[in-house]
Amino acid sequence: MSLYLLGIPISGIIGSPIQGWLVEFYGWRFMFIALGVPTIILGLLAFFYLTERPNDAKWLSDDEKRAFLNRLLEERKSIEMVTGGYSIGRAVRDWRTITLAIYYFFAALNFAGIFVWMPTILYLASKLGLYYIGWILGGVWFVVLVVMVVWGRHSDKTGERFNHVGVGVIISLIGALMTYLFPTNVLILAIGLSLIIIGTMMGISILGAYNSIIHRGGFSHGDNPHRLGW
Repeated sequence: MSLYLLGIPISGIIGSPIQGWLVEFYGWRFMFIALGVPTIILGLLAFFYLTERPNDAKWLSDDEKRAFLNRLLEERKSIEMVTGGYSIGRAVRDWRTITLAIYYFFAALNFAGIFVWMPTILYLASKLGLYYIGWILGGVWFVVLVVMVVWGRHSDKTGERFNHVGVGVIISLIGALMTYLFPTNVLILAIGLSLIIIGTMMGISILGAYNSIIHRGGFSHGDNPHRLGW
């Protein structure tokens, strides 16, 4: 799942310097147009290209379709062996699912808020130009990418999930304390904000193994930026 979510840090690595450059030299309106139009086009292409089920995917061979469906069937059987029966209702009522859903709610709240406000926070604290801040953020996202790959592989190798999420929470907490205690120290502030993103993405990438959590916690994305701004 970490590999699937690598699109987030990759977009930050590529997009942050471009965004900073566009805003610095052409203004924020042009930046929204320049980055928004390709996004809309790709969204339309994905709507028509991606399918709901493997059987409908024209870009998969018959052997690939069968292999994918067999893998899904094996996963369902393994779940039924552990739980005694596959039930969505039973899964969402489980205290572990609820606990992780609560975590994901606040993790998403934390991540999206920092994602939106980190450039502004660094700009106000350092007075650097947005062009340079874009490159700083690109470097942060590169570190996030490396950590996500290493942490996800370690979780898969050990088969352990909960403690891997917990370590991410601790790292995010350390970063939050650093930003709270040293708001005027640009270096410590940047490191603290980076740790918040790194720790949050470490946990979210592991939570991808539990699909129902994404649906129960995901509605926090909708209103968290303006709440944190407030």
